[in-house]
Amino acid sequence: MKMNKILYILSFVCLAAVLVMSSCSDDDSSQPSPTAEQKVALMNDGTAWVVESVIKDDFDVTSQYTDFRLVLGDFTYAVENSVGNAWPKAEGTWTFANDEGTVIVREDGVNMNVMLTDTTLQLTFTANSKSGRVHSVEGEYVFNLKSE
Repeated sequence: MKMNKILYILSFVCLAAVLVMSSCSDDDSSQPSPTAEQKVALMNDGTAWVVESVIKDDFDVTSQYTDFRLVLGDFTYAVENSVGNAWPKAEGTWTFANDEGTVIVREDGVNMNVMLTDTTLQLTFTANSKSGRVHSVEGEYVFNLKSE
């Protein structure tokens, strides 16, 4: 009888140890990835990003973008009041070009360097024309945006 009791207790301890060990994990999948966190920040709770300043090839062209608005969604974007080839489509898609979330790429292949704070977003990119008619909008752009 004493031996059965010892076996019962030993079995219980082993089972408890197996359960405890199986619940432990080195998997950090509960931590969001840098790109997941960056995407949430870029989406800005659905609030638009509006212009503070726009620089094109080292010249201030902010006056051309005074009513510009950018809304970033779940790998989508929508712009209002864009000029020329910098944002040729009013709506489109984007994805991350790196694991850090510091470069995004629009569906038209334009890579944008991203600098983000709690209330500001800076996008730096080169716009290319598809025809000679829009050469005036080709160039490197720096959009300094703030949360609306």
